[in-house]
Amino acid sequence: MKMCRYRGFTLLEVMVALLIAAIMVVLVNQIVHQRINSREAAQQHLLASFCARELRARFEVEGYWPSAGPQQGQLTQGGQPCFWRLSLTDTGVKQLRRGDLQLFADAQAKQRLGQFIFFIGRRS
Repeated sequence: MKMCRYRGFTLLEVMVALLIAAIMVVLVNQIVHQRINSREAAQQHLLASFCARELRARFEVEGYWPSAGPQQGQLTQGGQPCFWRLSLTDTGVKQLRRGDLQLFADAQAKQRLGQFIFFIGRRS
């Protein structure tokens, strides 16, 4: 009598292999999404830093001395718009004001890029 031996995998072995493959796909997907989100956040932070530095440099070069209260405007850095809102308050020190700067990627202020605090001194 001849015995027939089948070669192949059992259903349980195939299911275990598929489960391991599915877990690997989920892990890789999460890592890729995390890297993409981290990169986008870093780019937004870099844009916000550049916009804040440009705005502060403009204030210093132009000798900008606005009245206390809210100010707003728009800058462009690397072809990307940067909308800013600045709230100036007196510090109690003569010729020195505190600026609370908020930067946004859109005019409706829905996507915040960053928030900075700086001081503006008036030249005599």
